Amino acid sequence: MIRFKNLGRKRKLGIVYADDVPLVLIDPTSEGFFENVLGYVTENEKVQTFIEAIKEVKEEGVKPFLKPIFDPSLDGKDVVFKAGRTPAVGHSYNFWKQKAEKMQTVQEKKWSVGSKHQYYAFLVWMVNS
Repeated sequence: MIRFKNLGRKRKLGIVYADDVPLVLIDPTSEGFFENVLGYVTENEKVQTFIEAIKEVKEEGVKPFLKPIFDPSLDGKDVVFKAGRTPAVGHSYNFWKQKAEKMQTVQEKKWSVGSKHQYYAFLVWMVNS
């Protein structure tokens, strides 16, 4: 596990609910969002590669997005986000894209498969939390 020093103050997670699905707002546009990671100095090549990827994400300007706090699981044909469930792994991008298109909207927004940049922004959020 990558550990970063000087993580700064703890933040409230800002969890909202869509029915029974707890969601958290990941806001890469908020002031100081990337600073703990980008300010980290290391000689470790793997960590430095991660930091370089985060620089790219910051430059890309990823917009705020909601993310479930649990990994998706399958209950029959339905996608569920519940604690203690086994994450549904081994499915294709197209499988998840089709599932997302059939799910109900959240705050008038459709579900989608997250981008690589959103995933990295989520990792930064985890470092900051």
